[in-house]
Amino acid sequence: MFKLGGRGTMHDRKLYSDNKFRPERAILHVDMDAFYAQVEQLHRPELRGKPLLVGPSASRRGVVATCSYEARAFGVRSGMAMGKALELCPTATVVAGSMGAYSHYAEKIREIFCEFTPFVEVTSIDEAYLDITDSLKIHPDPVEVAVDFKREIRNRLHLICSIGVSANKHLAKVASALEKPDGLTTIWPYELEEKFFPLDVSKLYGVGPVTTARLNSLGVFRIGQLARMPADLLKREFGSNGEHLKRIANGLDDSPVLAHIDKPDPKSISHEKTFENDSADFRLLDSVILHLTDKVVSRMKKHRFTAGTITLRVRFADFKTITRARSVSVPTDDVELIYKIARGLLPRELVASRKIRLLGVRVSNLSKSCPADQPSLFSDNDMNRKSVAGDAVEKIRNKYGKYSIVRAGSLTYLQNKSELPE
Repeated sequence: MFKLGGRGTMHDRKLYSDNKFRPERAILHVDMDAFYAQVEQLHRPELRGKPLLVGPSASRRGVVATCSYEARAFGVRSGMAMGKALELCPTATVVAGSMGAYSHYAEKIREIFCEFTPFVEVTSIDEAYLDITDSLKIHPDPVEVAVDFKREIRNRLHLICSIGVSANKHLAKVASALEKPDGLTTIWPYELEEKFFPLDVSKLYGVGPVTTARLNSLGVFRIGQLARMPADLLKREFGSNGEHLKRIANGLDDSPVLAHIDKPDPKSISHEKTFENDSADFRLLDSVILHLTDKVVSRMKKHRFTAGTITLRVRFADFKTITRARSVSVPTDDVELIYKIARGLLPRELVASRKIRLLGVRVSNLSKSCPADQPSLFSDNDMNRKSVAGDAVEKIRNKYGKYSIVRAGSLTYLQNKSELPE
């Protein structure tokens, strides 16, 4: 049975039945509960009902990508250092994760989204906003739509999710987190006093520990207190962000649900890797840079981007971090060129004495490549041939998996990490 979270849910149904309340807009925020852990437990029944951590199994220096609710009972949270998580829950099973499986289920979930509405904004692999306003003409109760969606997810994929229902995105996002796991919670405008204002200010989306601490120092601990604060005081304390805080604390948000084609292009694409042991091995470092570059370019090609600037981020063993960047005259998606530039940015003169803890590759100044100028594999232009060959590599990976074809230069890293399938 589904748990209908939130004290106002049955009250909502009565209001609908009495024809006293009809929202002009209805937004769902769908959040798959401990998504990676759910998929792992689905594929491995022996892990069900047990503490499970998804993350780098061979390293205590990595972070927990997600964890089962059995592990959360011990105080473990996503983003926590693996070493700390294992101290809190030493009996937990650690699995490295199966991105192929997660992507497969995420795609199936998106297909179900689109059966309910074309207005879907996917914000991560396990979260999305759905604008079901148009559906209200046929199904006037958005809570029933949410129940139907949860039922489809459970029956077809054997997964559970939590859904927040409201008149805007921010309130729906807050609502989805209130009754996890397997929750269904509403925060309508008439419910602000009862269900929204009593919440801690940290529950507001986008209000992190620093802002929370500043608000607490002003004597503001609850959302209702923030909602009643004078606008000029908030502006004096938080600048232009003060007006935004005032609006969301009063439950106001007019941001639209942006389907993928409506979303603004990203400003950059990046990947990073933290080493299990600090390293000054140039062969390994070069291999990691190539591996990260390959991942970055794979995402670029998926969205038909070329990059004008390449940046290498280096964190040394003493945690001092530096970034070095280089721009190119002609934007590119050539993995070899981007790798050579990133590799050339490595401060080799500093590595031997200081060792490296983390490497990151980022591309920015992105622009869309033109489909009309699609190059030919048989072109006389060497760059065109490389681009088409790179596209072919991505098609193979999309069909047969990300390790179906790898670059020889990245094998030092991949074999050392045992990331390649046997």
